[in-house]
Amino acid sequence: MKKALMGIGFLVIAYSCSTQQKVVRVEPQVQEIKQEEQEQVLKRKVAIARFSNETQYAKGIFYDKDNDPLGKQAVDILSTKLASTNKFILLERQDMDKILEELKIAGTEAPQKVGADY
Repeated sequence: MKKALMGIGFLVIAYSCSTQQKVVRVEPQVQEIKQEEQEQVLKRKVAIARFSNETQYAKGIFYDKDNDPLGKQAVDILSTKLASTNKFILLERQDMDKILEELKIAGTEAPQKVGADY
């Protein structure tokens, strides 16, 4: 009888020490795009240039200066946020030097540049 009570007591203590994990499901929050009536306003021209990661973070031996993932992500986030406001005309000029170099090789004239407000 003593062994049975000790066994039951041991099981109760062992059970009370174990943790119960509660699974909580987190549903992704989707932002609803509100379609508000847009006033007829002049849109600002914004030029988005190249972003670069000047820190040593995530720069290994195979790091390529032309394919900077952190810089590209920053440009994508900024252009997405600005485009979603519908108040700006975005002029993305990340690779303008490469485009002009290709036009020089092809022997064509440089395109007419559009000025940006910001």
